[in-house]
Amino acid sequence: MMAVLEDAVMCFQDNVFASRKHKHMLYEEAERWFLEKNTQEIFSFENICDALGINPDYLRSGLMRWKSAMLTLHRASRLAS
Repeated sequence: MMAVLEDAVMCFQDNVFASRKHKHMLYEEAERWFLEKNTQEIFSFENICDALGINPDYLRSGLMRWKSAMLTLHRASRLAS
């Protein structure tokens, strides 16, 4: 379960600015998975977090804050160039 969570975080963070369609889809799928409140699937984000003793709302919030910060930095660097 930890490997599934780690892979999703990597797909999200590594591809947030991806221009290639396949890589951007990895980012979008990971983000949808994080935001989904489904607890019926064994490998849902919520269930994996619960099994690992991680607060899913806390992790979700941190990922969304990270995304916001990266988008702000990205916009600022594009405006400066």
